[in-house]
Amino acid sequence: MPIMQRRPVQTIMAQISKGEAKRRQILILIRQCESENRQPSVRFMMERTGIRSYDALSRHIKVLQSRGELKQTFRLSGRQ
Repeated sequence: MPIMQRRPVQTIMAQISKGEAKRRQILILIRQCESENRQPSVRFMMERTGIRSYDALSRHIKVLQSRGELKQTFRLSGRQ
């Protein structure tokens, strides 16, 4: 049986789309804020992820919700 080699993280990250990478960043930020019992603001998430549009951030969150990775009850707070 052949030994499976581990691929470097950069290789794995290069195989996902930019949008998927942003969604993962958003999910990580939300989880971190939840662990601190606070809700991330729009401005906070936009600054941390480099997303420049409220609508783009909203679309990423809707994708995460539709996949079941984020609760449907999650709401963005503090629109710019």
